[in-house]
Amino acid sequence: SDNISSRLNFTDPSSEAGGHDPNPTEALIASLGEVSASADRNEKHNSRVAVFGSEDELEKWKLLDAEVNTYPMLRTFKAMASADDGQLVKDLVTRLNNVEGLEVDAAKHVSIKPSSKGNYQSISFGPLLVSSGEQVIDIFAELKAEQPRVRYVI
Repeated sequence: SDNISSRLNFTDPSSEAGGHDPNPTEALIASLGEVSASADRNEKHNSRVAVFGSEDELEKWKLLDAEVNTYPMLRTFKAMASADDGQLVKDLVTRLNNVEGLEVDAAKHVSIKPSSKGNYQSISFGPLLVSSGEQVIDIFAELKAEQPRVRYVI
């Protein structure tokens, strides 16, 4: 069977002097892993900036947060969203549980209040034990990532 290693015909000059042939597939996977990790960091940073609209506003929030909040603390977050069959709440709980150090149990931490006409819903998450301002930013970023289903996050 034809594979990438045989098609690349890659040899290491040191192999003639007793070295070893590097595995091109492993080298490619390692390189992609490095690029992916860098992209994940950039994506996370960009989603955090998007919560506040600009790098300056993010930095202003961090300064204010350091002045007025003491961690750990209990905090409730709300998402205003279009009404649906409950899938959005499941998706949001999954997203929030991806935030490092945060544990959200839908039965204990989620309440839903439909609008008077039933077109929208207010979804409350809390009280949640948050450990830092960075974690608060990550929570907001995860909730906002579900736009346009989520209209507002407070």
